[in-house]
Amino acid sequence: MYTTTTFVFWFYTLLFTALTLYGLKLIHKNLRQARLIEDTPTSKIRSAAQGYVELDGWGEQLPGNTIVSPLTGTSCLWFSYEVMQRIKRDDDSTSWITLNSGTSADLFLIKDDSGECAVDPNGATITPSVFHLWYGETAKPHFRPPTTFFGQLLSAGPYCYREYLIKPLDKLYILGEFRSEVDSQAATELSDEVDHTLHTWKNDPKSLTLFDANGDGMIDHEEWQETHRAAERYVRAERRERLISPDTHLIHLPEDNRPFIISTQPQTDLSQSYRLSSTWGFIVFLTGFYLLGKFVTTYSIG
Repeated sequence: MYTTTTFVFWFYTLLFTALTLYGLKLIHKNLRQARLIEDTPTSKIRSAAQGYVELDGWGEQLPGNTIVSPLTGTSCLWFSYEVMQRIKRDDDSTSWITLNSGTSADLFLIKDDSGECAVDPNGATITPSVFHLWYGETAKPHFRPPTTFFGQLLSAGPYCYREYLIKPLDKLYILGEFRSEVDSQAATELSDEVDHTLHTWKNDPKSLTLFDANGDGMIDHEEWQETHRAAERYVRAERRERLISPDTHLIHLPEDNRPFIISTQPQTDLSQSYRLSSTWGFIVFLTGFYLLGKFVTTYSIG
């Protein structure tokens, strides 16, 4: 057995321990996400239950809300970009610094053959459909990225541009927290909605004349009772209409730390990629565990 200093011994012991634990974390995280994708049934938007759901459809922009990527001006549903500059240091080495970056936070839609749902991408793990990497001479690119992969790599300049996009009509797979705005409306007390309707009618003289049965320009007690019953019938009809009409839905980041995934990959491909990542995590775990065991059995504090 070899001897070493206390600092060196504990440095490498902690380093290999951290590597081992990191591998375990990768295994747990990626297997968990793969199993969630495989075990969660796909829901139709119109009939999806409130809570954690899986949706499968295609993407569209919200009406009146045009999302455009800052680097290439591409119409999209979601973007993320980064602009970096290569700088030369005093020792003639070079490094890259980030000048500008950003990620879209605007809502967009996922649709299937049963309805549509708004998507809040904040906090999601996103697999985009488009990735651009190219180089240029200015901090803001003056031309669109080359259309081929090799063309992007062969582009030259001290500035590097990265762009990730989800485009309209891309196939989307989403796993997240689903809620329907109609629920909050249904939760409103019937009497509150009736009172609100009556208040609206009171401020509209033309509406009240419909209930002035005797035409004296006044609403007496009996006529007011009939007005109240009419308001209740109106509210109940509105509630029924809300239940049978397309609802306003939203899918977003769960509050209980479960994964929020937005992907343009098919469900099976996404699951396989997470399982592959867990395999790499297993390799990292074995490597860290082997190095830790080898080190502590070979060296001691001298």
